[in-house]
Amino acid sequence: MDIENKIKTIWSDKNTKNDLTDTIFERGWCYCNDVLEGEKKILLIGFNPSFREDDDQKSNSYSFKDIMNNTRNKSVNTKGCWDPYWNSISNMLCDTNVDLRGITSYWDIFSFREKNQSEFKKQIIKENPSSFVIKHIQLAQEIIEEIKPKLIIVKNKEAWAYFGYFFGRDDSNLKKVRWMNYKYEDIGDIPCGETRYELKRIIGIHDGYDLNAIQGGQTSISGAKVLFMPHINQYMKKENRPSAQWLKDIIEKY
Repeated sequence: MDIENKIKTIWSDKNTKNDLTDTIFERGWCYCNDVLEGEKKILLIGFNPSFREDDDQKSNSYSFKDIMNNTRNKSVNTKGCWDPYWNSISNMLCDTNVDLRGITSYWDIFSFREKNQSEFKKQIIKENPSSFVIKHIQLAQEIIEEIKPKLIIVKNKEAWAYFGYFFGRDDSNLKKVRWMNYKYEDIGDIPCGETRYELKRIIGIHDGYDLNAIQGGQTSISGAKVLFMPHINQYMKKENRPSAQWLKDIIEKY
């Protein structure tokens, strides 16, 4: 799969500029370039690449593997080596006893660069999304189906909706939205310190599929588990942060 070409096609669509603010459009796109490398058991799903004023806007991609290696390499002493987002992920995937980095891939659903997600939320999380939104969801699902992970970690609440998390919930204005259209069975709330995280298992695809990312309406990842987590940062209590051993247990025991 030529991911970069697919993203270029989305951004070259005549409607894309209308779907984005001028500032976000001018920053351009960015994506994880090694998401499909090697066999992976875990796929981390984020919302979009962040934006920092000192970012190199000529760089349109990054390597998750390189970032994970740099966050653990104490001899690397360069600006940007420590990052609150990536270090939290690295600490979740690797400790003194368990290292899951080699079996983990990463993907952001959207390729636009922005730190403040709330500015974009009202525009994209709605029942009648723009083509920019739909094409990104289609691409994310194509990637998921190609990787065939055992565990998908949706680690940002803004991304939950695209996995149909709110479908059928009377307390949500997104109760009719299925997005990727996965059908789930509940495994339960898994304890982690003083909190719990919701775990589901994909058991198929709902009828009436309308995003057309999966040809024929069949999924190749029935049986995969999906863990719905909030954003993990440096301010969360250490005991409530998922650990590498905790994730390993989810893959092996549930």
